[in-house]
Amino acid sequence: MTLITDQTSAKSRQLGAGFMPEFGTASTSAAIADLNESYSACTGWALVASHRPYSFRETPMRHTPQLSTLGRLTNKKAQQGSEALLEELAVDRGLGWTDIARLCGVSISAVRKWRSGGALAPERLRSLSKLAAFLELVSEVGPVGDPVGWLMMPLVEQHTVTAADLYREGLDEDILEHAQGHLSVEALLDRWNSSWRIETRSDWMVVDRPDGERVIARRS
Repeated sequence: MTLITDQTSAKSRQLGAGFMPEFGTASTSAAIADLNESYSACTGWALVASHRPYSFRETPMRHTPQLSTLGRLTNKKAQQGSEALLEELAVDRGLGWTDIARLCGVSISAVRKWRSGGALAPERLRSLSKLAAFLELVSEVGPVGDPVGWLMMPLVEQHTVTAADLYREGLDEDILEHAQGHLSVEALLDRWNSSWRIETRSDWMVVDRPDGERVIARRS
């Protein structure tokens, strides 16, 4: 393993020379964190301590947008108020009211109340703001021209799961990582459910008949 800065190399030599206290102590953890910070800043990789003293392996760092980025944009969106947010999601983004309710984890009747000027609880305002912020980030971090259409379509052919399903499960940052191109769709789905290849497979598909009508047919 080669470290490319004198500072990081010195720290590595200290570890190798046995200058660290007993593995698992607070001072050891601080030394590991210090070494890791210097190393990852130079290489884009992280050092992961093994269970054996003074033993390390490399692992790629996740190239995800900072959670603070989504958080800051969510807070900014919340300042617009519910009326403006609903207009952005329904008119500008093209989300249906049912979709908004589903992605925010509320009933359609709750969305009707919001549309009528009903007050939102703070957590509901945040979920609405986060959805608007998330869709904006999807269109910015990756080549996604229609974030809503992309969110609603199946992620893998012959499987039913969509990015919207994963968003509802709290994998918003993972979806953003995938939209950036830093996470394959298979890896994204594995983070959600390791059994997705079996549990979400569909034997049915939509086909266009010669007369132009669309019908559901079993896959051959």
